[in-house]
Amino acid sequence: MTGDEGTTGPKPSAAALAMGGRGGVLIVSSDAHGSSLLMKGLSRRGFHVQYAGSAEAGIRALSRAQFDAALVDLDLPLEDGKRGAPPSGDSHGLALCERIIANQPDLPVVAVARSGTLESAVKSIRAGAYDYLGRPLRIDAVSIAIARA
Repeated sequence: MTGDEGTTGPKPSAAALAMGGRGGVLIVSSDAHGSSLLMKGLSRRGFHVQYAGSAEAGIRALSRAQFDAALVDLDLPLEDGKRGAPPSGDSHGLALCERIIANQPDLPVVAVARSGTLESAVKSIRAGAYDYLGRPLRIDAVSIAIARA
């Protein structure tokens, strides 16, 4: 996938969801290749998926559309190519989780981390994440986490 954002189609209608369709999922990750594979896998399972490549792109996507869940990579740059920790010293992904939860408390956030450490899991859950997944991601585990959310 090229660029900052992508999608696999429009969000389903309420009628489609009532008839067994799945909801909209926002993936916010700087890993475009891994996100593309994840989008394909989730799309095959009936989810409507949109991709944002940075925390800022994720915020823009959330302001333009409604989602049923957000999958947030804790190792996010603020903008494309710009790394470095936010003033809190935590990751931009963790800061994004906190911001999503503060602004949209009914939107479940699933945090994803490369390290998969207990510390990152505890931080994300304390920040309000609904669930936490370590890499490597398994599509079945991601699908279940999103469906439970």
